[in-house]
Amino acid sequence: MPSLFRRSVALAAVCAAASTAFAQVNVLTHHNDNARSGTNQKETLLSPASVNPNDFGLLFTRAIDGEVYAQPLYVSGLDFPVVGKVNVVFVATMRNSVYAFESDDPDMTAPLWQVNLGPSIPVGEVQWISDISREVGILSTPVIDLKTQTMYVVSRTKKNQGQDDFGSYEQKLHAIDILTGKERPNSPVVITAQVPGSGDGSVGGVLDFNPKKHNQRSALALVNGYVVICWASHNDIGPYHGWMMSYDAKTLKQKSVFCTTPNGGLGGIWMSGSAPAVDEENNLYVMTGNGTFDANTGGNNYGESILKIKLGDDGSLTLKDWFTPHNADQLNAWDADLGSAGVFVVPKTKSVAAGGKESVLYLLDRNKMGNFNAAGDTQISQRFQAGNGHIHGTPIYWEGPNGPTMYIWSEYDYLKAYRFNGTTFDGADPISKSVARVPDGMPGAFLSLSSNGAKARTGIIWANHPRIGNANNAVVPGILRAYDATDLNKELWNSEMQPARDRINTHAKFTPPTVANGKVYLPTFSNSLLVYGLFKALPPTGLNAGGDKVARFKSDAGFTGGLTQKTTSAIDVSGVPNPAPQDVYQTCRMGDCRYIVTGLTPGGDYTLRLHFAHISLEQPASNVEMRITVNGVVAIDKFSPLKEAGARNKAVIKTVGATADASGNITVLFRRLPGLGSAAGSVNAAAVNANAAAIRAAATLPIGSNRGAYVNGIEVVRGKP
Repeated sequence: MPSLFRRSVALAAVCAAASTAFAQVNVLTHHNDNARSGTNQKETLLSPASVNPNDFGLLFTRAIDGEVYAQPLYVSGLDFPVVGKVNVVFVATMRNSVYAFESDDPDMTAPLWQVNLGPSIPVGEVQWISDISREVGILSTPVIDLKTQTMYVVSRTKKNQGQDDFGSYEQKLHAIDILTGKERPNSPVVITAQVPGSGDGSVGGVLDFNPKKHNQRSALALVNGYVVICWASHNDIGPYHGWMMSYDAKTLKQKSVFCTTPNGGLGGIWMSGSAPAVDEENNLYVMTGNGTFDANTGGNNYGESILKIKLGDDGSLTLKDWFTPHNADQLNAWDADLGSAGVFVVPKTKSVAAGGKESVLYLLDRNKMGNFNAAGDTQISQRFQAGNGHIHGTPIYWEGPNGPTMYIWSEYDYLKAYRFNGTTFDGADPISKSVARVPDGMPGAFLSLSSNGAKARTGIIWANHPRIGNANNAVVPGILRAYDATDLNKELWNSEMQPARDRINTHAKFTPPTVANGKVYLPTFSNSLLVYGLFKALPPTGLNAGGDKVARFKSDAGFTGGLTQKTTSAIDVSGVPNPAPQDVYQTCRMGDCRYIVTGLTPGGDYTLRLHFAHISLEQPASNVEMRITVNGVVAIDKFSPLKEAGARNKAVIKTVGATADASGNITVLFRRLPGLGSAAGSVNAAAVNANAAAIRAAATLPIGSNRGAYVNGIEVVRGKP
């Protein structure tokens, strides 16, 4: 696990990065925007030039209480009453917990707030195979309304433990204040619904929403003041249907309900966790899975279909258009859900695109989606084979130097890029593809893209997929990859290049990476959120020798020997670059002492910035000299902070290089050289001759109590001096 000490070498660069950290980008919804493009085009720190195994990797982790299927969300520059303005990453778990973490400071391990929304449901009560491994709580990605600073999230709970009836299970829509974690007025609301219908599970011509059987996997959408929520099922356990509901974001009153198969069965809207795509006219686009289809003969059942649903100004949900492949019956027979991934709106066009388990990509005209043609899908804009297996990760789209390009990574295949020519995708052959292939089995890869607009040499594809194994019914190891978006042959970095530092123990299924302000946030199934980024972007830190935590310096720790000394006198720092705060120089550990800095990358290169100021009140001032060894090797010899500074209470900084040992430790020893200086100025030549050779030969001699050696602060930063 990386240390809290991994830091920037150039403090000035850190300050420059910090000054631009706020108000750059927010990730408020699944796949970044309502079009579901999956792109952050305001990324100025991460680029193909900066992302490499030496400069980029795992910075720190955050502990959480459960598995995560939801994509982390991110808000820049939130103003908390005590903490001040900070960037915040939000994580929702299957334990029904929501966390708000400060997103940049490795030392802020505790959440800004955490809230639990009720007991989760044991997974064995709602499914018959281990598609989900432990429990069911918050499965879908929440959505944030930044104007009202509210997060909307759906929880699943069991209110009557020990019972297994219809009324024992609840699903609730919550509206949470993102500054406090507290429920907004009218929150939560229990989700219930009814529609007329004679379909599976109906009673007396009415279908009731079953909160136990219906699985709320697809991400929430926030559109024109309404929260839109969709459902499918667990493991196709019937009776179930595809549901879509809209709620007033302010009052949480249900406004409309739509069912995909009211007179049939199945037709779930699950999309591997993707949210409904939304166009500029507030039309919603979703795909359905296996289920009854009879719309071509006048029915109202839309299994295996892509639907266009109008969200009215009053929150109403009205089916406006649809498309169903010519081989819908075969898809049903093969369990080849069309709806295994999400839809995305192709920017600057009147098109939407999507693909499912058959790995066929469909490009549709939003104004005339095509309905059904039994002779073949010749009525639509385009149909082509985009992969070799199921598509679970919604494709992403970027208008970069290669022109408008779609990226897709199905099962049993390579990451591929297809150019859009303004009318169709050049689908015969991808313009680029990766060398690496996902392992056999589910679910393929989940993608995000970061860039600085359309600028050349800024685009990166980030891919989360299993490292080995099939994640369908098992928890497997994961891997995160970064590719040059203009040339997928160029893999910039992956989490296995430096496995001791960056490895992902368990893959978070169906979860795209979240990229914001120079960092990549990826949850796992190991109760942790991983934070990757540039090592130079981390704020500097260190140890306040002999004192408490102040600014970037932690409280004194990891030492053996020595006593503490303090002063209230002001310290002159005018002669040193990037000085520590006054409080660091106003305390010291005096006497022979050893510090062991732990948790660093084994074999990693670091820079020690050692801070000194002579703060003793003894008369006359001691000009004692000391030897400083690093990992048993003399780094600084015959050093007197008083002599070098020229006065008391004046700062001195010494910089040395260090390499962490095989255990990830750096050991620093401060020892007085006997007889080479004293308060009285006398020198005992015999003592010097007797002890000097032994001290030089054995820097790890037992720590003594000599008051002559001291240190005020130790700073450890990543990289060579």
